[in-house]
Amino acid sequence: MSITCVPLQVLPGQPATDFHYEHIPDNLTCCGPLTIPYPQLQEQDPQLDSWLLQRRTVLVNLGSHIKLSVQNAIHLAKALQVTLERHSDAQVLWKLNCTAEGLSEARVYFTERNKPRQSAHKRGG
Repeated sequence: MSITCVPLQVLPGQPATDFHYEHIPDNLTCCGPLTIPYPQLQEQDPQLDSWLLQRRTVLVNLGSHIKLSVQNAIHLAKALQVTLERHSDAQVLWKLNCTAEGLSEARVYFTERNKPRQSAHKRGG
C-alpha cells in the first residue's frame, strides 16, 4: 500500500457564495477573501466616503481582467440609467476599465439622474 501526499490548497472564497460543487476535496480549505491591511476610506478618500454615505450604492466592478469596449460601456451605462430611474434613492459607483485611450481606469459617479460625471479621482493612464 502506498501513501499519496496531497498538498493543502487554500481558496479565497466561501461555498455559500461561490459556485455549487457536489464535492469539496478534503485538501481544499475555503477561507474567504484574502486582504492586506489598508487605511479606512474616510482617511484615504474623504470625498468618496462622504458620497457613499449619501444613499444606497450599486457597485459595478467587473475586475481588472475585463476591458469593455466603448459600445459595451454605453450599453451598461444605459442599463444603469434604467436602474437609477426606477430607484431614485440609489447611486452608482462604477470602476471602469475601458479600451478607449484615456479611459483605462476611471471612477464614474452618477450623482444626478441621467447625468454621468467623471470623478475628480481619476487614476491610471
